Amino acid sequence: MMDAKDKSWAKVNILVVDDLQDNIDVIARRLRNRDAQVYEASDGHEALDVLSVSPVDIILLDVMMPGLSGVDLVRRIRSKRCASALPIIMVSARNDQAIMLECLQAGANDYVTKPVDFQMLCARIETHLGIRETYRAVLRDRAKQVNMAEETRLRLAEAEAQLANLALKR
Repeated sequence: MMDAKDKSWAKVNILVVDDLQDNIDVIARRLRNRDAQVYEASDGHEALDVLSVSPVDIILLDVMMPGLSGVDLVRRIRSKRCASALPIIMVSARNDQAIMLECLQAGANDYVTKPVDFQMLCARIETHLGIRETYRAVLRDRAKQVNMAEETRLRLAEAEAQLANLALKR
């Protein structure tokens, strides 16, 4: 597990979304103590604004917010970005299974209850960022394979053209 001195936390960009500033402050302070870059949003619309201009790696999202709820925000984000590319951990005082299920079905990756067990939250963040990195590695490998296939196709086309030229010269 990463600890406060681990350099990899310095590369983590976390968006904390909650309509209560005190909740944001508690989580953000502890994440910043681990050297994470923390962005804050007090509602769903502000979160979308932050996402449009900031390099967010993972979102910690309150379920119950006025206006655009956490569940609605998850749906909006998932219409553009998949769960592997941008993990979302729901953070809520509600611990009933119905809301947990609704969040997960909307596209959330995980669900933690308030008061937040910070060590557990960090473990979940690390897990989802690990999955995200695996997803990115697969995409990089796939891009390399596509490039190699394209290079092979071009070499084959060049060889076929050379053969056609040789056949014409006979």
